[in-house]
Amino acid sequence: MRLFCLPHAGGTSRVFKPWSQVLGGRVLGEDVELVALDVAGRGTRLHEEGPGSFADAADDLARTIAERSVGDDYALYGHSMGALLAYEAAHRLAERGCRSPVLLFAAACRPPGYRRPGPMLHSFPDGAFLGALAAFGGLPVEILHDSELTEFYAGQVRDDYRLYEQHAAVVTPRPLACPIAVVLGTDDPIAPVAAAEGWRAVSGGPLAVLALEGAGHFFDERIEEIGTFVATSLAAFRTAADRKEPAGPLGRERRRPGPTPSRAARTPDDRGGDPVTGAEPEAEAAAELLGRLRLADVRMSVTAAGLGYDAPVGVLDDALLGQMARHKAALTALVAEGGPVEASGPMAWGQRRSIGRLEATSEPASFTIAMALSITGALDVPALQRALTLLTARHAGLRTRLVRRGGHLVQEVLPTARIPLPITDLTDVAPEGRDAAVDTWRREGAKVAFPLGEGPLLRAALAEIGPEDWDLLILVQHTVSDAWSNSTMLRDLDELYRGALPDPTRADLLDFARWEAERYQGPRLSALRAWWLDLLADAPLTFRLPADRPRPPQLSGRGGLHEFLLPARLADQVRAFADTAGATEFAVLFAAFLEWLGGLTGQADLTVPVNYANRPRSEYEDVVGFFVDNVAVRTVLDDAEPFDALVRRVGASLFENVDRFVPFGLLGEILQQAGKDGLGVFPQVPFVVLNTPPMQPALGDLDVTLTLVPTGGAKMELSFILEPEDGGWHGFIPYQSDMFDATTVAAWCAGYVELLERRTAGEPER
Repeated sequence: MRLFCLPHAGGTSRVFKPWSQVLGGRVLGEDVELVALDVAGRGTRLHEEGPGSFADAADDLARTIAERSVGDDYALYGHSMGALLAYEAAHRLAERGCRSPVLLFAAACRPPGYRRPGPMLHSFPDGAFLGALAAFGGLPVEILHDSELTEFYAGQVRDDYRLYEQHAAVVTPRPLACPIAVVLGTDDPIAPVAAAEGWRAVSGGPLAVLALEGAGHFFDERIEEIGTFVATSLAAFRTAADRKEPAGPLGRERRRPGPTPSRAARTPDDRGGDPVTGAEPEAEAAAELLGRLRLADVRMSVTAAGLGYDAPVGVLDDALLGQMARHKAALTALVAEGGPVEASGPMAWGQRRSIGRLEATSEPASFTIAMALSITGALDVPALQRALTLLTARHAGLRTRLVRRGGHLVQEVLPTARIPLPITDLTDVAPEGRDAAVDTWRREGAKVAFPLGEGPLLRAALAEIGPEDWDLLILVQHTVSDAWSNSTMLRDLDELYRGALPDPTRADLLDFARWEAERYQGPRLSALRAWWLDLLADAPLTFRLPADRPRPPQLSGRGGLHEFLLPARLADQVRAFADTAGATEFAVLFAAFLEWLGGLTGQADLTVPVNYANRPRSEYEDVVGFFVDNVAVRTVLDDAEPFDALVRRVGASLFENVDRFVPFGLLGEILQQAGKDGLGVFPQVPFVVLNTPPMQPALGDLDVTLTLVPTGGAKMELSFILEPEDGGWHGFIPYQSDMFDATTVAAWCAGYVELLERRTAGEPER
């Protein structure tokens, strides 16, 4: 039996030398040979050319393992990045028809498919890169004080992180044929014990878990414990003759294979049910029942035989079928009224929050994303309309309706239908008045809100300005899209207009909502609830902004927008300060924001929501949908604390809180159940840095420019938004005109710019 061991990022086979000394035959057994491997270009293979990608590294290791394990049983052990290399190498060995490992040990590693939120660390400057690693335990702090070690790690570790992060962005989790055992430290901020559940999903057998109490990301002092765990785990699998190849875990079976009397071909009448009985009103009972059925993705249709249904296996028990029979008439009427539905399920937590705010506002158009594309050239209008229709076929969220059914919030995916493209003729407008006419046309179109409960949630209109001069207005309901999605939509629209067929997406918005619903429950949710309640138990959730008018009991949603600039010179100064402080640019901007907010409110203890892209799995990155959410960050300001220390502290807090992320709507429910005050107002002032893929409008070889059309209104009391622009930052401050005057907000923003200028210039006074 050979145990092939793969080191962490930046490590070499030498990290396993103590294993041979500590364990040897005494712990592992005389018949287990420990074989530590290096990736090409590392350690014993330093003279070789390093891999160009993570896949290249996995291919290379698979070849080595295959050559050194011919005819023998073997197991794989990987630490951190080494665990993912072991996982990918195992897949490549299986694809080549080689013997599978008897067991894969994954230590200090998140499961495949996890991508750390935020920007990729390997792109950071040296100081920020190593500082970020040290902040969450991925690097001994002493390295930061040794210039030679710093230079080494900034090269070798960065290269390994590049391989890992680029791979994590695209990998799709796939079950292995062999079982998996995981080793995790209870104090590891990178790979917490909860990460074991993700490994369970790709394990080809029962998952074994060793939780090292008090251990961080490295286990140098716990070798004997790990060796005992490895030996015990191998005992059940080390002999091929005694090993049974377990089947991989089955995914959710979506449908029965064809109509059967027990499910798809039946109607509720087959239950022998009676007409409506009971005291509850029939319409309410049917609506509530339909809501439950839609949440479970039971697809119903009105047929000649009555009400037909197609359900996921195991969803419909006798009790539910009986209710369908009792309420058949009203249920049939509701299904007929709503028309066909391709799929249905729960809304994501972010969608639920958005719907609640949308229902309360008097400015529903403020929840519309409006993009105007100015087009010059020979536009193919039929091709454009076809591309818009195919866009909704590709992204199911765009043809979804969001409805309340008997108290249940449900999203229902509608069949693909042709997207109307009305054309407004502006060719008769005099040249000097065209810009104003186009602007008016855009704003009037953007004012028309999407009715709740109707779909699709994408509209388009076209204005013809001249023979080769057009304006395309694309409107999307914010509850099915976000800033990240805007870039995806524009990219896909271009490909579809040119006649290309992009690769199918690997997931959709409904998949994310289901994944989220399953993720936040049971022991995981209990642990997260305890952590957040401990963090915010005594935190004041509200603060008093010096408003021009008192906050009304219910904000109307009417608002204004103030814009300001952080010029490239100041942005360069911020970046230089971040590099010196060993932090990120975001942390500097956020720390200055907290000081600014503390000065406005006179409050030192601040809990602020920070925007979070919330696309934790690679398959969600190419999906148009409403994923964005907020992470609450609590900071207690200290006048005696240097600004660079505050920057590092808030950066570390954000990392920690993202690692324990719960959807903001769920956090609100947790706090409400705990009796916290201020939830009717919280959150007041979110901090947003738009670090999303750039929007690059194009339609074939036409000349296209993009304008984001203001839709008016404000969702919060005040939102603080920064977006990269021309080497600097463009600030957007939507604010409630119920409370604030434009001059007040403008003065505040000038104060932020001045404070940021002073702090990053090195002035220590607060």
